[in-house]
Amino acid sequence: MTGMTMGRAHTFLICILLVFCAMQGFASAEQRGKASVYSPGTVSCGLWLDARASAGQTNDIRLLQLEAFVYGFATAYNFYVPGSKFEGKRDVLHVDGYAIDAFLDQYCRENSTQMFVHAVTALLEHLDKATSGSAGR
Repeated sequence: MTGMTMGRAHTFLICILLVFCAMQGFASAEQRGKASVYSPGTVSCGLWLDARASAGQTNDIRLLQLEAFVYGFATAYNFYVPGSKFEGKRDVLHVDGYAIDAFLDQYCRENSTQMFVHAVTALLEHLDKATSGSAGR
């Protein structure tokens, strides 16, 4: 029964990602303010920090929503922003979830009033520069 529950959760998360992918417009550093950004990308970095602090303590779904936004936005970035490819695929989000969370935590602590989409954009641009600068990618 646990496997079936995990399978359903995985399917649910993929559905969320696809919805966010379809809804998101990417705003690069040069395009900020020129593209529509949909919720939850419009919330403040302060909400990210609050959701991270309360993770596991309550039935708060905000962290799941924000994480789904990150992965959906990264997928859109892979589709629409030209750049390095690895094994024939565009893969800007090539680090584990701990690294992603650490980057977003630091950015949001330093910029708590910024929209969350700016934190995600900074993460993707940082990873993209690291990918294009590394050998073999």
